[in-house]
Amino acid sequence: MVWFGKKNPKGLPAVGGLETSASVNNEARYDEAKDDAVVAELSFPPRTPILHVEPVPVGQTIIGPDAEFKGSITSKGVCRIIGRMDGDVTAIEVILDLGSSMGGNIQASTAQVQGNLTGNISADSVSLLADAHVTGDILYGSISMERGAHVVGNLKPQNR
Repeated sequence: MVWFGKKNPKGLPAVGGLETSASVNNEARYDEAKDDAVVAELSFPPRTPILHVEPVPVGQTIIGPDAEFKGSITSKGVCRIIGRMDGDVTAIEVILDLGSSMGGNIQASTAQVQGNLTGNISADSVSLLADAHVTGDILYGSISMERGAHVVGNLKPQNR
């Protein structure tokens, strides 16, 4: 609502103070002598959301970049750690992102490490990316290791 008169008892914005997004049709006028206003139509365009948040896919647990989590996680989906984690993770897939730090063990079908891990990994498939730093033993079905990945511990194939 916009106030067109001299008196403004409700503290409403005056016509001159309209936001640039508002539009008043040509029939709007103010008669100063009568202290009377006619507004045929005042419209505002639809608002756009200020903040856009990506939805988290179903079955995905994320420890964000500014988060620190202490405790254990058990998931029937993907567990992605971007921040700090102290505790064990059991999930279908565990992703330890670049810049992340984890103190605990990983048990998963698939484990992908690009951050720092102090703990053991037991997974069917293990991928150690270039910036991975693992201090602990790795029990694997298959393993891939990029140049630059560091492991201080034992690599042991499963079922052998």
